[in-house]
Amino acid sequence: MGTSLRQLRTARGWTHDQAAEAMGISRGQYIKLERGERGLTARTIGLAAKAFDVAKSEILDEKAEDQPAAVVPGEMPDSHVKVAGIVAAGVYREAEDFGHFVHRPISALPDVEFPDARQVAFIVEGDSMDATKPIPIPNGSTLVCIDYSDVDAMLPLRSGMKVIVERTRDGGQLREWSCKEIEIRGDDVQFNPRSTNAKHKSFIVPRDHLADDGKMVRVMAIVRQVIMHMPLD
Repeated sequence: MGTSLRQLRTARGWTHDQAAEAMGISRGQYIKLERGERGLTARTIGLAAKAFDVAKSEILDEKAEDQPAAVVPGEMPDSHVKVAGIVAAGVYREAEDFGHFVHRPISALPDVEFPDARQVAFIVEGDSMDATKPIPIPNGSTLVCIDYSDVDAMLPLRSGMKVIVERTRDGGQLREWSCKEIEIRGDDVQFNPRSTNAKHKSFIVPRDHLADDGKMVRVMAIVRQVIMHMPLD
């Protein structure tokens, strides 16, 4: 699918900027679509067809298995979301461990507010967010998130957001992935646990996003859904 976009763009002599403007999306989003780093959605297929003035079949591979599934009016199809790993406050793991995490994809509703953002899921380990409001996030929950790099231009971070944050140390050899609630302050950002367990502490990062106490910090994803199992007893 990405090759089709590239062929359509080059045939018109357009730059990435011109193609993105014609589709009404950002340059970064367009490049990811063209390279195949992001899958085309029904919305972006329609935008591309209109921008390049072609039929949708020229954007899609016409093989039946590649056609989008039929949608019953009024119903929202589930999507398969990759589970990227475990989020556990205060637990640093070897960087190579993250590349070997294996978990079957989960079924989740598409994010209607951010249809072009990639969805990714994480498994919660521990009690660092079991008192968060309005929805508690207990041990064993699954968090369905949107990739922050896909929405950072349109969705600035703000206080109260629940996010997946990565802290690295030892030159990136050790990583911690955890869920935190953001508090935007004057010169810094505070990442807070919301827990019944007092051992979990907040950490603060300067607004310039430089290292905090020798640890590099970045927001990976924004939590959008919490999936949990109800106890049977």
